Amino acid sequence: MIMKYLQDNANKVEEINVVPNWVSKQNKSFAAWQCVEHLKLRRIEYIEAHNKETQFLKKSSYQIAPAEVSRVIEVHRSTLMHSSSYSEAFGHYLSGINAELNKLKVAKLEASKKSPSRGPIQSSKDELLKLNSKLRKQLAEAEKINIEELVKSTFDQLPLQVKQKLGIS
Repeated sequence: MIMKYLQDNANKVEEINVVPNWVSKQNKSFAAWQCVEHLKLRRIEYIEAHNKETQFLKKSSYQIAPAEVSRVIEVHRSTLMHSSSYSEAFGHYLSGINAELNKLKVAKLEASKKSPSRGPIQSSKDELLKLNSKLRKQLAEAEKINIEELVKSTFDQLPLQVKQKLGIS
């Protein structure tokens, strides 16, 4: 079932993109190209779905590593990147894709920095701590006021005889 999904996606990628001239079905270059195109789509989806710098700390979340491609197509990394006839062209192609993905990531992060956050998320920790202490002081003052009013209303409700015995009339 997974292989069918991957083959369907590979067919879609093949239909969308024009095959570069260094790609040949006679060797693993076609499989490598398909794999890079599929991984590129997945990385673009990841970039579009995330907007915090911490979500891009690992390069593997938005970049395509040659080792990952070699693992998927079951070829040694050195064969893919150095010793085959298409290695140089594949390396340039992969670095171009990674540069494109990096530009998308930077643009996404810049756009997310420009749009203001909502609520307390946009405030710094120091600002939130100051606000918290200020609100606690206001709450303590409000509680004092409420207690004073409660005591006054309680004394007002006391019968006259009790007030006289307590000496508060």
